[in-house]
Amino acid sequence: MQDNKNKLRCLVFDLEIPYLSTFRKPLSAISILTYNIPPFTTIQGLLANAFGMGRDEYYNDFGKKYKISLKFNPNLCEEYNKEKVNKIPEKHTSMVLMKKLKPNTPSSPFVKEYINPVSYIIFVLGTNEDLNKLYQALENPKRSLYIGESDTFVIIGNMTIIEDITEEQTNKLTSIYFFDEKNGKIQPKDKRQIIGRVPFEFKEYEIKKNKRDFYRKDKIVVVPEPNEKIEFDNKVTCYKINDDYVFFGNNSEEEEK
Repeated sequence: MQDNKNKLRCLVFDLEIPYLSTFRKPLSAISILTYNIPPFTTIQGLLANAFGMGRDEYYNDFGKKYKISLKFNPNLCEEYNKEKVNKIPEKHTSMVLMKKLKPNTPSSPFVKEYINPVSYIIFVLGTNEDLNKLYQALENPKRSLYIGESDTFVIIGNMTIIEDITEEQTNKLTSIYFFDEKNGKIQPKDKRQIIGRVPFEFKEYEIKKNKRDFYRKDKIVVVPEPNEKIEFDNKVTCYKINDDYVFFGNNSEEEEK
């Protein structure tokens, strides 16, 4: 039996971005394109910043303790749609605003995409002990909390640690879903929900004298709009957290069954 200290729990909180924000797609240059959600590495950086972690702690320790998932916060997205942004389509969270920039050099971007003010619900899976530490760090961060760009500050609210979570099989998710080449056999019915490859984590692959090299691991991410779900032909393993069915990742053997 799993002891209480190491039993899995889920920290849930609202992540509100009250200003225009951008989450740059790595290969975009002259026209800087943005994802409509913060990449996993970006959220990891936000949480690590709350702890005041250095690079070594972040790469070698942080990713082993926590698994992350998210979804759009439908209530605040609807509020933004009505009160803060003019002339936005109903499915506004996929909409971006184009801002023309005057380039200072020939290589400077001419166009940059921004996401309208938006809010997400973040789910962090971990042990009771680790989540309590994260909760305290987010309540009293050691550094200012920003996401994406250094001047994009965030508001964190409604933090709670959910103890009653259950692992289930379902063909409908309310959170995002992700897969790669090794476990990509289960895919959504609506392929329009696939937003492409998103940075997932950084891995250390070589250590030399006075030098460290890292590579980025990406995963293909599926994102439902507010109040929508991702539907599959087959069932995936997830956690039921309150009324949400949240995906944190399966190994390839589970998905191939």
